Amino acid sequence: MSRITDVIIVSPSEGDAMDPLTRLDESRAWYGYFNLVGERLWETSGKSTCCKVWVGAFNHLERSALLADLAALPWWDPQGVQVLIHDEEDSCAGLWMFVGGDLVEVPLPMRFRSRAPGGLEYGLLQPVPEGPGAD
Repeated sequence: MSRITDVIIVSPSEGDAMDPLTRLDESRAWYGYFNLVGERLWETSGKSTCCKVWVGAFNHLERSALLADLAALPWWDPQGVQVLIHDEEDSCAGLWMFVGGDLVEVPLPMRFRSRAPGGLEYGLLQPVPEGPGAD
């Protein structure tokens, strides 16, 4: 059975830190690679982008291994890097950013991460219940 996770990486445009992760490397603890989104796909009014975006869809992603590999890259501006991870059952993508040299999940308003069900490495990102009986 598949379990798909979409990952989007946003970074200031300088540098080529992501190059090693744009090629398949079967020695990694996670399987797959990222694709750089071409500027022509989102360039408007003849203006160039001020950031780079990489995307990937992964089956049974080892999230902690991916985050460790991303943290180990030679980022030009680590504090400008945003990692969006959307598991197929999450209500929205979670956000990871560098804090003290580590990629950590940034709390999102009106969302919480539930306990990890049945063998999942991370819990699911869910909306905070609202309305009567929500507590």
